[in-house]
Amino acid sequence: MYEIRLKRGFELLQMLQNSEVRDYIKIYYRERSGRDARWKPVTTNPSEKLYPNRFKVTYRFPKMYVGPGRYVSNWEKSFYCTVDEQTLMSPYRPFILEIDGGRFREDELPFCPHACVTNLCTGSASSVAKSFGLYYFFCLVGAILNMDKCIVDTSSGHYNPQALQWWREERSFRPNNNIKWPFDLNERLSRQHHSKDSATPVIRFGKIIPAQTPKIVFGKKF
Repeated sequence: MYEIRLKRGFELLQMLQNSEVRDYIKIYYRERSGRDARWKPVTTNPSEKLYPNRFKVTYRFPKMYVGPGRYVSNWEKSFYCTVDEQTLMSPYRPFILEIDGGRFREDELPFCPHACVTNLCTGSASSVAKSFGLYYFFCLVGAILNMDKCIVDTSSGHYNPQALQWWREERSFRPNNNIKWPFDLNERLSRQHHSKDSATPVIRFGKIIPAQTPKIVFGKKF
C-alpha cells in the first residue's frame, strides 16, 4: 500500500506542476535508490521502478513582505520533505519541512506570524493534508507564506505579533500575491482516471476536497 500511495502522490505532484501554480511552486525529487543525487523535476517520470520519497519544493513569489511596508521582489526559498513509510501510512505522523540551509536569512525572512529565522510553523496543515496527499500540504504551505486569509489564522500572532497587527491594520488581511490554489486536484485526478478507463478502479485516500478549505491551527505541536 505504501508504494501505491507514493505512486498516487507522485501523480498528484505532477498534476500540480501542470496547474495554475506552476509559476509559484517548483517540485523536484531524487531517485529512490540514492545512486543519482540530482534533483529532477516531478514533470519527468522516475527512471527507477520504485517511486521517490524525497522531495524538494521551491516557492517563488513576485512579492514577499519582509517587514512593515518592505518587500522583496521575486522572493525564492527551498524546503525539503522526506515521506518515509511510517510518515505516509500513519495518520498521526506529520509531514516535516526542512528549510534549505536550516534557516531563513534575515533579509528573506517572511514578515509572517508563523515564520521565524529557524522555523516555518505549519500548524495543523500536515494533519489536514494527510488525507489528501503531499501536493495538498505543499499548497497549504504556499498559502501560509503568501498570507492567504482563507488559510492563515487571523487571531494568532505566534512568532511575530507585529506581523499580524500590520497585516490586519495596513493590509486588511490581503494576501501578498493573488494566487488561486488548486485544492481540488484529488477530485480532478479521480475524474481523469474514470474518463480514461471506467473499468479501472480509482484508489481514493480520504474524501473529496471540501469546497471550503479547512483553517490551519497554529501555535501547537502535532
